[in-house]
Amino acid sequence: MKKYLTPIVAFLLIVLPISLIESQVFTTNTSLPFDLDAGTSYSSCGSPGTNALSFSVSSVGLLNTTTKQLAEINIRLDASCGGNISKVKCYIKSPSGTCAQIANTMGTSTDYSVMPNAKLDYTFRNIVSACLNKAPNYVSTNSLVVSEKDLDGQYGVFSTYVDVATAFNGENANGTWTIYFYDNTSAAPCVLGASIYFGDPTTTDKTTLGDDCTGAIVWDGSPICASTSGMNPSTNMPCYNGSSFSNCLWNGSNDNDTWIKFQATKTNVSIAISGLSNTLQSIIVTDPNNDGDNNACTGAGNGTYWTVINCPRDSIYPTTSSGTSRNHNNCFTANIGQTYYLVIDGSGGAISPFYITGISGTQVVLPLKLLDFSASCIENGTEIKWQTATQEDIDYFTIERSENGTSWEKVSRIYPSGNNNQKQDYSYIDEKILFKDIYYRLKQTDLDGEISYSKIANVNCKDFSNNNIKVIPNPTSGLFHLTGLIEGDVIEIFKSVGEKVNETIATESIVSFDMTEFPVGLYYITVTNENTVTKTKMIIR
Repeated sequence: MKKYLTPIVAFLLIVLPISLIESQVFTTNTSLPFDLDAGTSYSSCGSPGTNALSFSVSSVGLLNTTTKQLAEINIRLDASCGGNISKVKCYIKSPSGTCAQIANTMGTSTDYSVMPNAKLDYTFRNIVSACLNKAPNYVSTNSLVVSEKDLDGQYGVFSTYVDVATAFNGENANGTWTIYFYDNTSAAPCVLGASIYFGDPTTTDKTTLGDDCTGAIVWDGSPICASTSGMNPSTNMPCYNGSSFSNCLWNGSNDNDTWIKFQATKTNVSIAISGLSNTLQSIIVTDPNNDGDNNACTGAGNGTYWTVINCPRDSIYPTTSSGTSRNHNNCFTANIGQTYYLVIDGSGGAISPFYITGISGTQVVLPLKLLDFSASCIENGTEIKWQTATQEDIDYFTIERSENGTSWEKVSRIYPSGNNNQKQDYSYIDEKILFKDIYYRLKQTDLDGEISYSKIANVNCKDFSNNNIKVIPNPTSGLFHLTGLIEGDVIEIFKSVGEKVNETIATESIVSFDMTEFPVGLYYITVTNENTVTKTKMIIR
């Protein structure tokens, strides 16, 4: 039988006030390719010139500095028609006439056309502390990775030159937006494409996590800030005995390393890392499980049991000067569902924050129709909540649970109420409580079979249970937990007629019971220690 939840219906459709991947995207309506040498350059907001790309934006509404911002700007250039990218700047103008600078340069090369593939891709996101690179710095050669000149496509994620969230705060986004270019050269590149996103570019702070393999950051592909600061050497470090993987610049040193684990959701995976100091390294590895223990964080040979999957495309900031930041692009062919580890090593003990975002193949951070997804502890279990912008073409939702963030089990399948375009709220209570770190995600299956996933929500209900003595869940099928106990507490359970059916001494704060063979009805529980006697009720149904 299908299970339906009655949704709470909102009568105003709000356009996706959420993270980047489920934001609204608008592509330029200007004819492309567009040669920047053909028009006049930007001079000021009042005299912006004709080197411009326009965008027609609708159904976004008022912008703010949190959930609804100008969240991302994507630009693709072709340097084969003009290779001097060092003299190019760009600006963006809102429908109300406010201008903000996106970039002060598009690179350092004065002739990028010499590269075998002269196409350059830029993603600009709003300023994220110190973990996101401040500006593009594409060059025409790469002194560290000689083969880079043979790789197809350069890509980087960069910070906007100014805080665009503040610049456009309170403005109505609906109308015509325009990107303008300034170029002080007769050899400017051509524009091949551009798009703008509106939504919530929230970045999660993970800078204190990921110190070793067992404590790896469980990552779903959404933007995070991490760091090698405070991290330590690890015996699991890939090839930390100093040997190198073949065809990889990974030098196998064992310094302060940061670990991130994730699952591939598509065969083609692309991950962008921004803001690394010039001496940091990154690598993608997986465990072949030769020892047969199904534990990626164990093995012999000083980490040599890892299988190298990918070394990065060191596409940006190739110089070795002190203080230089760089981007790494890890792109590889994956097995769907397999767990991979991204390891960032502070070579020589280098300390640096960095910004990571999934471009493709990592778990999608909320489907386009999903506005929010969360999990929280309540008295009777874990409450899962999500919100949709529309129910159109959705077949069903599947709530999934994991104890490690990689192996998932089905909790329940939920069907949407109707096929409409109204915003709706859903909730579900998972009565299985494990009192440790538990991960949840929502799988959305559309009518055409397309599958997408929410972000991962993490809960731990152990601390929630320590406030006072509770029966969870209550009513119960007979499997329940008594929480809020003190070691040595005497637990007695009585039928409603006064017959004692169980006596247990607590050895920790949570004690689990199986009374599935007992008859349904009302039971009384008494908890006694040296100081107090606490009584509560429980119903088996």
